[in-house]
Amino acid sequence: MKTASFLSAAGAAILPLLCGCASTPRVVGESQLNWIAISYRPASAGLKPCRITLSGTGHIDFKEGLSPRIGNEFSQDVEHSQWQDVYQDKLNVPPDVIRGWLQIFVDAGIMDRKKRISGNRDGSARDTALISGKIHFDNIACVTDDEEILGHVRKLIGIVKDRTSGP
Repeated sequence: MKTASFLSAAGAAILPLLCGCASTPRVVGESQLNWIAISYRPASAGLKPCRITLSGTGHIDFKEGLSPRIGNEFSQDVEHSQWQDVYQDKLNVPPDVIRGWLQIFVDAGIMDRKKRISGNRDGSARDTALISGKIHFDNIACVTDDEEILGHVRKLIGIVKDRTSGP
């Protein structure tokens, strides 16, 4: 009798997880191995694409420009007309600042399959962000046009640009 009640209690606890009905909030803990890289492509021709990398060690790497090196660190297209159009800066901040930003992005849904590209039904250009990384051994690979996530990306870029001598 005790075994049957234990199994039904365990089944009741596991069933919501199996069917996706319950979710536990993901908490970004302290780890120097946590990181995300965000490639932001604005739809507006007046804004330049950028790439920002946040590392759990407290390191921020920021690049902005029209060079192919923004989207591909290993680009060999040295003949590209915009090859030199790259601004780069590096910042070091306390690791808990990075952890806070990682938590913001996790809470916004970068690990959620529903936050992917929604599809552009009206044909207008839209800002997009490609986000990759690893948080607590969970891989992140997200291409999104979700406004909540993009809002956080824009805010982060603004903060980083204010703290650097960037353009």
